[in-house]
Amino acid sequence: MGGALACLSVRSAFDLLLAALALPPGDEVLMTAVTHPDMARIVEAHGLVVVTVDLDPATLAPGPEELEQAAARPRVRALVVAHLFGTRCDLGPYADIAARRGLLLVEDCAQALAGPRDHGDTRADVSLFSFGPIKTATALGGALAWVRRPALAAAMAAQHDRWPVQRRRQYAARSVKALVAMALSGPRAYGLAAALASGLGTDVGELVRGAPRAGEPAFTGWLRRRPCAGLVETMARRTGPGFPTERLARRAAAGDALAAALGGGARPGSALASTHWLFPVTARDPAALIADLRSCGLDASAGATQIRALGPAPRMQAAMAATVFVPAYPELGPDAMGRLAAVVRRHARGGGQPVGETAAMSPAEDRPLDHSPVHTADLPATPQRDRAIPATAWVEAPPEVVGLGADLGHPTALYIRRIGDWLVWRAGPAAHGDARYMALDSANLSRRCTYRLHPDGRGEGTGADGHVHQRFRAWKESLRDAPS
Repeated sequence: MGGALACLSVRSAFDLLLAALALPPGDEVLMTAVTHPDMARIVEAHGLVVVTVDLDPATLAPGPEELEQAAARPRVRALVVAHLFGTRCDLGPYADIAARRGLLLVEDCAQALAGPRDHGDTRADVSLFSFGPIKTATALGGALAWVRRPALAAAMAAQHDRWPVQRRRQYAARSVKALVAMALSGPRAYGLAAALASGLGTDVGELVRGAPRAGEPAFTGWLRRRPCAGLVETMARRTGPGFPTERLARRAAAGDALAAALGGGARPGSALASTHWLFPVTARDPAALIADLRSCGLDASAGATQIRALGPAPRMQAAMAATVFVPAYPELGPDAMGRLAAVVRRHARGGGQPVGETAAMSPAEDRPLDHSPVHTADLPATPQRDRAIPATAWVEAPPEVVGLGADLGHPTALYIRRIGDWLVWRAGPAAHGDARYMALDSANLSRRCTYRLHPDGRGEGTGADGHVHQRFRAWKESLRDAPS
């Protein structure tokens, strides 16, 4: 596989790396604060000390001064950077500090595989990629380690050759368990699993992930094995013709659309481009958000992944405590994605009542969709409190209304109300996000006016009077005052 070392898992590769380094006990390994707890556990198993660096939740990277201060500790020997949720942070500052301080730079790309030829950042000494059960190019296990220091690569390979080989039947059993867990992630099956977990007095995430491994001997014994031939062959296929290029592109597009539908609010990694391996959002009450989404059959979880914020890291510990992972995969479809976005917005951390809506009425996008066919004459004069009418339900809907927000990442346009003779539709949130309104003359549907609303509250659109209006109120008044 192009010179990479095929390992049983990223954790196995990391254990192998530390064994080959043979650092003196008491030396320190600097780690970005959000990672799999086993990564810290492995460091400690080698007699080393973990030093964590807190992150900015928006960039998922530490501040330069914090990183520099931590790297200046006299016994720090390595720096481990974990790329999170499908994002890739800029390795430049890490590489500069590692070079100046003589540190080994390791990037954990378990969540960030971006293509079949993705070997990691060449500025890193070691890049680790996972092919575990829920990863982008899953082989239901396995990892690749790209090691750019020849002597270290040789030492790792020599140590690896002394480890026993995973039994094929162990890989087969793990594969069956993983496939069952993946099947449970579908909306309908996940709803059933959530109900079963509740009846058993446990959490659905724990039910799907299974019990943790037992004590230290079992843990290290599990790590220190080579992958069987079947697993190696599967990883080779998944990094070649079997790489899911098309689905990765669709997943990234679906995640981008959901991010746009949420209006760019604060969430972990919001400042970075992402392939959206996971889609994290923050909520005022994470448990309530999870309950609402699961009631819709959506596999929301506070523990969709086993990564944690390791302390002391107050910023990321607070962010992760408020984080819920929601499904942003393309198979959801536009209606389900719209419901997902509406529920998340309602629970948004620090969110308030959208501008232009009364406290007694939820925004249109937060109401259940009513797909019953409706003709122009039957569209109601005022907003509906208990439902939302999508453009796809309007029998006479022109294509321009159905696709009103497609370029903004909002696949569903919703009916708002009549203003005079005009039918007003909106794609996108009522405030704090990209949105577009369209008003159509009910007597002549080819006569239309649009208004574009931006996340910062600015907007512009041509009214029924032919003038361009910056204020939304003035645009609506032009509809009201238009002659019949």
